[in-house]
Amino acid sequence: MKNTIKYFFAAAALGVVSAHAQSDCSAAASAVNAKVAADKSEVLNVVSEQLGKNPDCACEIVKTAIVASKANKNTVGQIVEAAANAAPDRLDLIVQCATAAAPDAAANIQAAAAAAQGASGPTTGGPFNPLDVPGDAGAVPNPGGDSGGDNTEVPVVNPEPEPVTSLNPA
Repeated sequence: MKNTIKYFFAAAALGVVSAHAQSDCSAAASAVNAKVAADKSEVLNVVSEQLGKNPDCACEIVKTAIVASKANKNTVGQIVEAAANAAPDRLDLIVQCATAAAPDAAANIQAAAAAAQGASGPTTGGPFNPLDVPGDAGAVPNPGGDSGGDNTEVPVVNPEPEPVTSLNPA
């Protein structure tokens, strides 16, 4: 019985913390909605400001900014880029939430994410590709082993098959 009570209070405490975190994001989203409704031209500044204060509420802030400003595709891309610059560690979440709020602007969202990632990501001269292999880009792996030789010659196993003389061998 003591364990049941202990678990009940632990679950209740977690519920209160979760509800508190959710209400903080609701407050941030309400602030974005009010400020954008007052002046739509300030949407990028509002997003940057609110994400600076509440980076954990990136999804709610971005979705609210897109909806409240009635953003076109280009503005959606600018909102994503501003959000990604304000909270670069939340880029994946920002992209997902922006795509959910404005699926028709997916190309602009991806372009903005690539631009933001290029600004804060690796400086190798282009967007990061996890399939890029460091080292000699022109090297071709040697499937024949590490003999050091060139395996361009492939041995021919059976150049001319034997002719079929009977269709029903017995």
